[in-house]
Order: sequence, then structure tokens, then C-alpha cells
Amino acid sequence: MPTNPNFAPDYIHLGKEGTMSDNKKLTFIAASALSLLCYEKEDQISRILRTDDRFRVARDLDLLSNVWVIPNFADSTLLQKQSSLHSSPLLAWSLALQTVFVGFRGTWSAYDVLSDIDIRQSPDPTLGSRFHAGFYARASQYTTLIEQLAKRYRVVVCGHSLGGAMATLATYLVLGKDTNLHKIANAWENVHNGLSVVTFGSPAAMVVEEQSSTAALQKRWGTHFHHIINPDDPIPFALGESPKWFAKFFAVASRAALPPQFQLVLWVLKFWLENLSRGSFAHYGCIYLVEMADQIIQCRQITAISQIPQKAPDGSKFRQYHSMDHYAHCLGTTAQGAILVSPMGYTASMTADQFCQQCWQLPAAIRECSGVVHDNQVTISATVESRLVQFFLKDVMFKRNGKNVCVGSISFALNPDNHDQMFMRLDYDLGPDHTPAESLEVLHSIRTSLYAYDMFGHATRLPVSEVRNQSLRHASVPGTLDSLHLAMIIAFADQIAWVQKLKLERDAGGDEDANPAVLTERAAEVADLVDNIVISAPPHLVSRRLKYALETSESLWPESREEPPAPRGPGNPCQPDCPAGPKAMVNDMLEIFIETALHFQGTSVDNWKTIGRLKLAEVMPNTSLTVALKNFSDGFYNRPTDPEERIQHAIRQADDVLSSMRFCHVIMLTQLDAPPDWYWEVTTGTLAKSIGIVAGASLLGAGTVIGIGVMAVSLAYSWMQQPVELLKIPESRLKLTLEVLGVEASPLGSIAEMQLAAHLETDMGVSDSMETLERWQKRLAEGLKKHPVIKGRIDPSLFWAKWLFNVARVGKLRALIASQIRIGVEGPSEAGKSELLTALTGADPNTFRSGSHTNCRTMEIQIHRDTEREAAFVDCPGADDRNPRIREMAGLFRGMFGILLFVVPLDGTRSTAKEKALKEISMFLRRRGSDLRPVRILLSKADQLPSKRSRDEVFRNSLIESKRTVIRELRRLGSLPKDFVIHSRQARSDGALIASETLEDIVHPFSTHAQMSDDGKRALSDCPADEARKIDRLSLFHSLYRMAEEGYLWDIESLREWLRELSPNSVPDSARVWQDGVARRIMGGIGRSFKLTGDRRA
Repeated sequence: MPTNPNFAPDYIHLGKEGTMSDNKKLTFIAASALSLLCYEKEDQISRILRTDDRFRVARDLDLLSNVWVIPNFADSTLLQKQSSLHSSPLLAWSLALQTVFVGFRGTWSAYDVLSDIDIRQSPDPTLGSRFHAGFYARASQYTTLIEQLAKRYRVVVCGHSLGGAMATLATYLVLGKDTNLHKIANAWENVHNGLSVVTFGSPAAMVVEEQSSTAALQKRWGTHFHHIINPDDPIPFALGESPKWFAKFFAVASRAALPPQFQLVLWVLKFWLENLSRGSFAHYGCIYLVEMADQIIQCRQITAISQIPQKAPDGSKFRQYHSMDHYAHCLGTTAQGAILVSPMGYTASMTADQFCQQCWQLPAAIRECSGVVHDNQVTISATVESRLVQFFLKDVMFKRNGKNVCVGSISFALNPDNHDQMFMRLDYDLGPDHTPAESLEVLHSIRTSLYAYDMFGHATRLPVSEVRNQSLRHASVPGTLDSLHLAMIIAFADQIAWVQKLKLERDAGGDEDANPAVLTERAAEVADLVDNIVISAPPHLVSRRLKYALETSESLWPESREEPPAPRGPGNPCQPDCPAGPKAMVNDMLEIFIETALHFQGTSVDNWKTIGRLKLAEVMPNTSLTVALKNFSDGFYNRPTDPEERIQHAIRQADDVLSSMRFCHVIMLTQLDAPPDWYWEVTTGTLAKSIGIVAGASLLGAGTVIGIGVMAVSLAYSWMQQPVELLKIPESRLKLTLEVLGVEASPLGSIAEMQLAAHLETDMGVSDSMETLERWQKRLAEGLKKHPVIKGRIDPSLFWAKWLFNVARVGKLRALIASQIRIGVEGPSEAGKSELLTALTGADPNTFRSGSHTNCRTMEIQIHRDTEREAAFVDCPGADDRNPRIREMAGLFRGMFGILLFVVPLDGTRSTAKEKALKEISMFLRRRGSDLRPVRILLSKADQLPSKRSRDEVFRNSLIESKRTVIRELRRLGSLPKDFVIHSRQARSDGALIASETLEDIVHPFSTHAQMSDDGKRALSDCPADEARKIDRLSLFHSLYRMAEEGYLWDIESLREWLRELSPNSVPDSARVWQDGVARRIMGGIGRSFKLTGDRRA
């Protein structure tokens, strides 16, 4: 006897003749009531359960004592989190049955339809069995919930339609993978724990496998699955009948005169017919038919194959017989013929409150809770001793200004070393509009008032033990796009310092044949990474994203204070309104695009592929940061000796190299943030996967070819738009790429792009070969098929593979920036910067040259970089120069510093220069805005202030008054208010990210000589015990020591201590030295004395 394809005999468990037990009958009624409640508004569920007559039986018999909405955090995918239509399951406790119920809603939203129509056959990697791909993706999110509950309670998983399919697959996956549950009983049996599935009008979800295959479904668990169907409901028959419907529709449509756009639909139908022939869908478990017998509605289990309905309904009564209201009415009616009382035999009676307390104890489950603060985000991480946290947690909030503020996102990950624990991550974005003071307030609020709210209505304080920083050198690394230009500036500065060193050696009689055009290791590394992105850039993409890149670049580079120079070359109608720096090179590029007809060939990825993956270097061969730096170095080394001519020469050279840097920056921006359609492409397989709606359309009675075609194309577009949303935002694009390639998410505080760079390292050298790109394109395609959101709906383009390597190069650039924090020292000539830097760093005395002569007016940067330390010290002149272009260059280099030291002389030397320097500093402070770099203003040569041999108060008063005078000048020159506050990033042990300081906090009288050797080369703490000091007069030396100890004066040791707090390994470990003329030294302040005899002690 032929059987219905939806009911494969091997998968159907035939029941025995007899009546259904009361416990089982009541369980079915409770399951139907909860499945019906799943369709109600979440905030109305409790009221409806108490008052609606549809739930009278469940209410009277206490079958559903309490019902809670399960939040969606189990679903970690970005799109599904954002979907307001994504349904939440319900959890219920039955006092009468002492049973937990989990209910899933049926098809209700467009998102649900997308799951319904994904009728590909998805194999489970552990079991090998195949399932309906759409149902499988939704169900697998809840296996942990069911598994954890089933270990401790009697559990019934139920649902209607799509919800029933989810209940079936989720429970089967649990039984198949957890060996501890292989022998579990049904939920209505009088045992400690049990597990059952009850569904209503559910479609088939399993794929029929060969019984001899290891992928075949296990028959032994069939008694746990109970499917209630009405023979007049078409949905339970839909998937088994799909091949017939497709074939019928295809036969009719192929003969119809269709518009061209619907010819594609015909091809897709053909593809689906071939796909469905690979395997058919079937129900699994026990089947119950809702039928009318003797004018009484009955729910009867199938006990013989002959009882299986052989003919699928035509769908005309779909709305009448498929609704959950219909099934709930039928199940409720079955109770009217019998006297039903609460079931007997359960040994315990647990109330709903007791159930909540027993299964969910969040306060006791929190093991660790700490945070990391980034520039614009606070991330709290906690270890939770319960895998149910991802299902039961509703929200996390903190109090601010008397109001509850939600954290931005909540995500979970299983602890790979302990599968009973979950890692919980909470992110709160501070946002660009938060002032530093507001950020401090938010941080304090999070640490003191962070609460977790669960679905049971309980609030639990999360004890944040500490909120720590990234290291300051990592925290000072800017965002991805801003890092690009900062890396080039660092390379430029490094090359300047190198050529400056060569010039000094030549002028001192050294090698006159040195080659200045050789790039430093750091400059060469940056230039190579930048050039690899630029020269291989597709011109079509450059043309398409040029306007965006110019606007973005302009916002990242400092504004020019000069009128823009006239562009080189003839004007043209497509000349963009772009910044002066890259304007000439951009115009040259656009002229070439027009001459080669590239401008009119289109700007899609297909246009680029059609002409053989054209590179920018093929149309603009001289575009190279390496060449620009080499040309600059050669010109710098051979500058003229005339001072004014030399200045003009330097400015022209700097303009040329900066134009090249800004042009490269623009090109890189076009490549790193391409439009979504450059990353993916539609193939025949993609379209076929996207138009499964035809089956649903046929089922619901769409009567015409055109009607079905319109629905198919419309939903296919929606289907493919989902993954496209993930490709629009750079952050989610990178996150998606890492997920697709199976790359672990970057640790907190690390550089995300470096995770990808490490993954691609072996192919970086051959990244532009077609073989390499096609291999990574294939890996992307394989990952997309397995991704829970994408599910193979799009195919990656070759450009996506190329983009991987560009992002990896950006990661390397950002890592290079983070390798050392740059501490910049600025100030006018004769302020004592060279002595300060030499003593502070312990550098060779020839590293920092005094800038007291005219030749130092140009940008002759000097750098000390110790490979054993995490800091590089940079002497950057020019901030007070009379030439505005040189001042602009100084401001540009200032952007690469993570810590800023301004040095201004306290005496009256070069008073005009001093006022210019104070003016520049005050304007910098006023314009800081969100700039959080730590800053100190050191008033040098404080040891020259009036003092008396035995009266410290005279010297103290001089220091106080000189500091007040400078602060008054800063306020006057910069129009700074009296309550002016400086916010800066601080890496302190108490975990505070941002400190609020006043001018009094950042301005300090300073003396390098106070703790300096007599030869002016080292700090006293770096010298032998008997080293002669710079301050010869013992009384003044003692007075300087005491003033530094009391905080009225800063010396080298004060500055080192401050820098060590910010960046521990930036300067030598040392302490202040006391000398009394008898080789006795006190280090580290009063109370720690060491008598030095012979070897020096630390």
C-alpha cells in the first residue's frame, strides 16, 4: 500500500490501542494552551491567561501556573538581534503537573517566512542526519536550554507550525548528543525528570535517510515526539507534496508567455525540482489525528500505517484548520467528556517561585566580573556558573542621573575549559558626544550600580571588581581609518630623524657618501604596506568611492592654515572639490581615467573583472609612498645652506611628500570601505536558494504564474538583503569575515585586524596572485555556507578575498603604531629640551642636539628609540616658528604623540618666543575637545629663580608665583575660563580611564639640573655614587631636592615617576638622589637611606 511521503513508515512510531492517561491528556492540553499564548503580545500574556475563556481549562486545573518570556540573547547573530519581529519562546511552570513547558511560536513575521522557505537539507556535523535548513538554524539556538532543564525537571517542548518544527529538531538534537539523556522517560511519567515534544500542525522537518546509514534517525526516541495534526490542515503535508507542486507549476509556467524577468523564476523552479529529488522530508515520532467521531472531537494516535492520511488537503481550508485556535479548541474539547482533576502520584509539589529560585540563582553563579575601558566603549566581562544565563537574562542596566540606562549589547560564549560556565560580555558605547567628564560619570555609575534583570522579575547587582585600562600605548592607537594617516606620519618622522642623523655625522667629518634615500626599517615597513594597498587598487572602485574618501580624509587630517595652492595641470570638468593637499594628484588621476575611458566603463565589481582586474599602478605607475619618502630624504640631505632658501626648500619638499601621503590615504579609504555589492555576487545557486517561497505561494493558493513570480522575486530580494546588511558597516563586515573564516574573536584591548593578519600570514607575500585570491574566495564561500545567518545565500566575490589582505595590512600598520608610545617634547629654542631629553631617557649625549641656531628652524625631528622600552621620545621643533607652514607641520607631527610635554623657559630669555609658545599651548588646550592624551607643561630652568641659602620659603614662594604667572598668561592668551578642566587618559592602578585636571595640575616649574650630572649628560640616579652634580652649591641642591619632594618643583625623577605611571616601561627605574658631600645618598624620598661605599646600589 502506497504511503504518504510526509509519513515515512520507518520514522513513525505506531501507538497501542487504549485510552490516553490523564497525565498525558493534561500535558497535551497545557502544551496547546502555551502554544496559543505564544501568539499574544508579550506584555499581555499574564492578563490573557488569567481572564481569557480560551484558557479556562488550563487555568482551572493550574496547568500553567506562571508563564515567562524567554529573551533572545541565545541568538547571537547580528541580524536576528536587530529584528523586532523575531519571536521569543515562552517558559511555563505547571504546579499541577510539576513540569516545565517551553513553547515556540509559529510563522508570524517575514523573518519566520525566511526560515520556512529555506528548504535546503542541512546536515548536523555531529549526528550526520539531515534536517530542514531553516528549521534547523532556528532550533539549534535552544538546544542548551532544553538540555539544561531536562537534566533536572520534567520538560515538555511544544509549538505550533514552525514552532512545532523547532521543538522537534531542538529536542532531537539534545537526545542525540547528550548520552546522559538517552534513556530519559516521557514528561508525564512519575519520574524525577523527563522530556517530551508536543506539536500542533507542524510541517515535516526530518530528511529521510537510508536505514543502513549512520545518518538515519534513531527510532528509540520516537516515543518522545507527539505530533497532533488535522487531516484537513495542509501544512503537515506541505514539504512532502512540494515536488508535485513545483512540477505542476513548472509545467504550467513553461507554457505561459512570461515577461523576461520571470524567465529567471522558471530556471529557479527547475533547480529546486532537482534539489528536492536528493531527499524527501518526513515526520518523526507519534502521530495523533484530530477527528470528529460520533459528533465528538477526538485526538487519536495512529496505531497502524493504514491510518495515515493518504491524500493531502487542497489548502482551501487552510485558515480554518491550521490556526492554533483550532487546535487549542479541539484539545480543550477532549477534556469535556471526562472529570479531570490534578494528577496524582507526584512526590513533590514545587511552586513557581521555588522553581525560579532552584533553577536560577544568578548572584551565586557570578564568579568574576571586571571591565576594560576603551576610548569610546566600556566592556564588562563576567564568568557565570550557569549555561541558562543566555536564556534567562533579560537586560543589564546601570543608574545614571536617577534613570536606568541599558548597556548597548550583551553576548555570550561557552567557556572552552569548563562547559558548565558561560562568558558574558556587556558593551556600553560612550559615543562621540560624551565629554570626558560624562565618561568618568558613566564609568563610576557602571562600577557602583550595574544590575542584571532576569525574565523572572529579579534584579541582581553585578559586582564589578575592577575596571582596568588597556596599556596607554594601545589606548592611544586611534581608530582604523585614522590609523592609516598616523602610520604614514610616523614613517615620515622616522625618516626625517634618520637623515638628520646622517647629516650630523657628515658635518662632523663622517661618511660623505652615505645614501640618504635608504628608508629606515620602520619607514620601509609602513611604505610597503601602504603601497601594496594603493598600487593594486581597482580604479573602478577608486572612481566610485572617491567622493566619500575625500570627505573622510579631510576630516582626519589637520586643516591647512594657508590658502590652498593652485592645482597643477589643466582643469577639467570632473575636478572634485577636495582638500588642497591631494588635489593635484587627484586631478591627474581623473584626467587619466578620462583618457583611458575608465571613467565611463562603470564602477561595479563586474566591470573590474571584465577588463582583467586592472590595478591603479597600471594607469598611474608613479604612485608610491616609498618613492615619495626617498625623494624627500635625498632633498633633505642636500638642502641649500642659505637660511631663507633652505626654509623654502624644506616647505616645498614637505608639501610634496604630504601630498603623496594624503593621496595614498584617499586611495586606501576607497579600498577598505567598498560598497556591499563589491563583496558578494549573485550566482545561479544563490538565486535558487533564495526563491523557495514558490512552495509556500502554491500552498496558500496563489493562483497565477505572475502572482507567484512576484512573491518569489520579492522575497528572494529580502532573503539576500539580510546578509548584505552585515556588509554595510565596516565593524560588522570584519566581524562577519572573522566568523566566516573561523578566526577567533580578538581579545579585549587588542587590534582586531591583527587576528586576520595572523590568519593570512603565510600568503601575504603572494596575496596578489590569482591562485591565492581564488583559494581564499573558496574558503569564504565554504564559511558562508556554514554561517548561521548567511547560510550560503550569497557567494563571495574575488574582491572580498583581496579585501582580506588589505585589512591584514591595516592590522600590521596599527600594530606598528601600538608597538611603542611616542612621547613628544615641544618648546622654543633654548628652553632646555635637549638636556631634558638626554637626562630623562639616558640616551647617548649626541642623540638630541641643541636647537639654538638658525638651521634648526626647519623640521629636523630627533628621535630616541630604545628597543627594550615601550616608548620613543621625539624632539619636534617648529611649533613657535614664524612661518605658518612650519607651524602647521609641527601640528601635524603632534598628532602622532601619545603623551605631550611642552617645555617653556621660566626666565626672560627670548621673551617673544616664550609668549608665542604659551600662545600655541593655550590654543592647543582650548581646541583639545575629545583629545585625551596626557599633557604636562614644564617651566624649565626653575633653578635660576631667586633663592636664599637657609630659607626655603623664599625659593618656594618664587616657584609658586612663577607658576601662577604662567597660568594667568595661558588663560589670557587662550581665553580659558577660571574653571577650565583638562581631561586626559590615565593608566592608573585604580582603573580610572579619564582624569579631570586643572591648569594647576598640569603646569609645573621644572629643573633638569636639579638631578643632573655635572657634565650634563645623565641623571644623577644613572651615575656612580661619587658623580659630581650640575648644581654645585650644596644649599641650592638641597633646596631643589626638598621642593621636588614637597611637589612645588618637578625634576627628572618627578617626570620619570609620572611617565612610569602612564607607561611603566617607558623610562629607567630610578629615584631622587641626595648628596651631602660625604658620599651618602638617600633615594626614593626621606626615610630610605643608603650609605654608598664602593659599588652603586639601587
